[in-house]
Amino acid sequence: MTVRTRLTAAERGEQLIAAAVTAFASGGYGGTTTDQIARLAGVTQPYVIRLFGSKQRLFIAVMDHVCDRIEATFRQAAAHGTGIAAHENTTLLGEPATHGTIAAHATTAAQAEPAPHRTSATRANTAPHGKPGARETSAAHGAIAAHGKSAVGETNAAAGGADTPARRADTATLGGAYIELLAERDLLAVLLHGFSASADPEIGDAVRAGFGRIYDTVRELTGGSAEDLHAFMAKGMLCTVLSAMQLAGPGAVPAPPWAAELMAGFRPQ
Repeated sequence: MTVRTRLTAAERGEQLIAAAVTAFASGGYGGTTTDQIARLAGVTQPYVIRLFGSKQRLFIAVMDHVCDRIEATFRQAAAHGTGIAAHENTTLLGEPATHGTIAAHATTAAQAEPAPHRTSATRANTAPHGKPGARETSAAHGAIAAHGKSAVGETNAAAGGADTPARRADTATLGGAYIELLAERDLLAVLLHGFSASADPEIGDAVRAGFGRIYDTVRELTGGSAEDLHAFMAKGMLCTVLSAMQLAGPGAVPAPPWAAELMAGFRPQ
């Protein structure tokens, strides 16, 4: 006899986030329904609403998850020297920073305040009390936010703490780690859908906060100049767009001449 283990609200929340990443990556915010997400997760549509309140709140939770994943990837690369660029002399998304550049910007990066980040748990806790499933919604969102923070916190500890600028990474190392994220096409597709859905005020606030947090993380980890960070973020977005067009990442189609020229800067010299 098979004994089924009943999932907690928090575990169901994580399951729904994973299903929502897949669904939103395919259909975008406007083209995806909570019913589609529920079917992917193996739950009922009313349960999705009970747990997250609305499709909008679920999408915002997904965007928080995506930004947490990117931030954790960068911190992991900085802490352990992982990523393609850590082992190859590449110019994937940036040039290795010089000691002089690091020293010149270490103080600025260390004192920079992180971008405001309104977590899913915060949004759930500020919802009016008495709504159906409000307590369960808060628990699920809190667990999801904590899971993301845990991943970031572990890499912070490995690097010596988020406020410790003693160990710096170069942008090439972080770029190599981002290149490896291209294998997670759904994750980066959702990021692009988040940008396009930012006309919605609440979604826009969450997307801008998440992107700003990624920018602040790169500045903190590399100590790079504004020019360095501009180049890194620009190349990262180009890489994301090329991946969305199936020109980069696993299973990419043959690149036409213009694309090959654009991608030359992402390859070993």
